[in-house]
Amino acid sequence: MIGTFSKINILILWNFYPMKQSNVSTGVTYWNYLKLAELLNLQGGIEGDESQLDPDELNFIVTHQVFELWFKLMGRELSLARDCLNAEWVAESSIPFVVHHLGRVNEILKVAVDHFRVTETITPQDFLKFRRKLGTSSGFQSYQLRCLELRLGLDAATRALWHRRNGGGGVDPVATLIAEAEAAGSNDPQGARVAETLRSAAREVSLRQALQRWLARTPINGIQASAPEAVEARETFLASHRVMLHAADPRLVPEFDRFAEAVELLAAPADVDPEETPRDRWRRIVAGLLYIETYRDRPLFAWPRLLIDRIVELEEHLVLWRTRHARMVERIIGRRPGTGGSSGVDYLDATACIRIFPELWAARGLLG
Repeated sequence: MIGTFSKINILILWNFYPMKQSNVSTGVTYWNYLKLAELLNLQGGIEGDESQLDPDELNFIVTHQVFELWFKLMGRELSLARDCLNAEWVAESSIPFVVHHLGRVNEILKVAVDHFRVTETITPQDFLKFRRKLGTSSGFQSYQLRCLELRLGLDAATRALWHRRNGGGGVDPVATLIAEAEAAGSNDPQGARVAETLRSAAREVSLRQALQRWLARTPINGIQASAPEAVEARETFLASHRVMLHAADPRLVPEFDRFAEAVELLAAPADVDPEETPRDRWRRIVAGLLYIETYRDRPLFAWPRLLIDRIVELEEHLVLWRTRHARMVERIIGRRPGTGGSSGVDYLDATACIRIFPELWAARGLLG
């Protein structure tokens, strides 16, 4: 009986498998699928000819092109996560999808940090041999990196605030880059495309906005945020959290009060009540964040808590990437100005102080 059953199954699979395979394209090769001929013909530098490159110039070109490919993939992953989180209704079953794609961004950033080791095999003397070819070009002009920052939630106001705090100057890289791209005019056909790409990214809902919108709808004690009794439930929870902190460490209470009242660096959710004050909106967000973290061991909040952890981890890896980038630049060119006229390492060090999700970081010190 078992043998007969096995034979029947084998026959079914044998007949079904070729049908499924019939949809697979034939004649496709690895090199055609990946467009390798075109890809491997893009490392000729300004001359368009690899034979004219300086010995270490190919390293410089390839490593930076790889960074841009990683930026492209991270941009898509962030968009997928953001769009899911920004939906009118975010089902519980959708959260693992968001966690998965944010986790991929984190893994890319880990690889990107190690990627600098290849660039650092270029000595200062070797870099100076071809630095003149870069002209006014600079990593400062990586519009894909700027789009990533915008997509995460680093708008001009947030960046300016952090730069004032950390000596980064008043430079707005996005506005500067748009102006440069437009000024290029007919001399650079890609300029208009770069400018429009940046403007489009600035108009998008950011991951931070989507996250805050989602946090603001957290059901406190099972009560939906839109219910009339939600305000009372939220305030009761915040008061109990304050009491818990006082019992654990009284020194945390003043910090909690400042955190719960803060409106600084607030990127407003897209679906707020126009009559709701910034303070009330912020308290909804803070309450949702602390509620998820407080009851993280409950099955209902396991995935939401993991989502928050993924975002904190993402920003941690981004800060590590910025720090590693600054050290790589300092190792190769020292403290001299960057090729594009920026202050170089000083500017890069200032960017490592930026936090796009300050509320998530501040909350870490208020958890019992």
